[in-house]
Amino acid sequence: MSALFESIADLKKVVKINASMPFESIEPYINDAADIYLVPHISSEVLEAAAAADANSRLKQLVRRALGPLSLALATDELGIMYGDSGITVQNEQGKRSPANDSKIQAAKENLMLRGKQALDRLIGWLYDHRDTYSTFNDIDSAATRGFIRNAMEYQGDGGVYIDNSHVSFRQLLPSIFQLQESDIRPLLNDDVYNRLLANSNLNAKQSVLRRTIVMYLANRSAGLCTSQNSRRQRQGCRVVPEFQPLIRPMYSDQDDSLNWYMRQADFYMGQIKGLIDSEAEELGLPQRPDGLMHYNEKDRKFVTSIL
Repeated sequence: MSALFESIADLKKVVKINASMPFESIEPYINDAADIYLVPHISSEVLEAAAAADANSRLKQLVRRALGPLSLALATDELGIMYGDSGITVQNEQGKRSPANDSKIQAAKENLMLRGKQALDRLIGWLYDHRDTYSTFNDIDSAATRGFIRNAMEYQGDGGVYIDNSHVSFRQLLPSIFQLQESDIRPLLNDDVYNRLLANSNLNAKQSVLRRTIVMYLANRSAGLCTSQNSRRQRQGCRVVPEFQPLIRPMYSDQDDSLNWYMRQADFYMGQIKGLIDSEAEELGLPQRPDGLMHYNEKDRKFVTSIL
């Protein structure tokens, strides 16, 4: 996708880079960054449309602002070294610029990654507004229609978890949401009610309340999984590039609590869901239990047994 940038002069419009650098040195990273970061979110067809568009088109400008920083972040570790007959070497000239230390390099990579992913968020948001024109983007985004939460705005507004309305963050959370609704929500409902709640159509008042509570549960439970100390430790230990920080922003910073506030909220909403199912089964369209209680000691749910 180097057609998006045809020279270092084009690249300099979106990132800080030395004008004397040969474009051939950075071009492979542009192509790789496009495949790694952009194609999974906007499709190769949309990327090709941006490459063929006029330089002043809004689509091309948005793609460039995302692709430029992400390309440089991907190239940062390799740009300062050279491969040759002497092995891997670095330039050593006295009286000129000194190599940056590791902390400054890491800070530069994190800033480039943040800028690039924020620009990618804006690009995805723009494509949402022009989805009728870019059908392949719709195809990629259609996966969200299988979930109770369809986009970043619903996750933050209806789910009550702040993610800076980040489309990238929401798409990272989407697989966890799918798993939670299948493992935690579907077993509580029959197929008819589950599918109606999922489609969010022709719901009565009680079903609407149940759906809102399910959305709050899914958002807080998935947020709890991503903000736990173990999850962050694992992601930071194996990451190749700096993590995009707006993934989840907890509303507090309490290390003693292990960032599990969202888990406690999820437990609360699951209790609300089970209470609604138990007390409003008839209005929800579910089989009504004979005495209005959750029978955990039924044949298929037994957890207490007698030794007699």
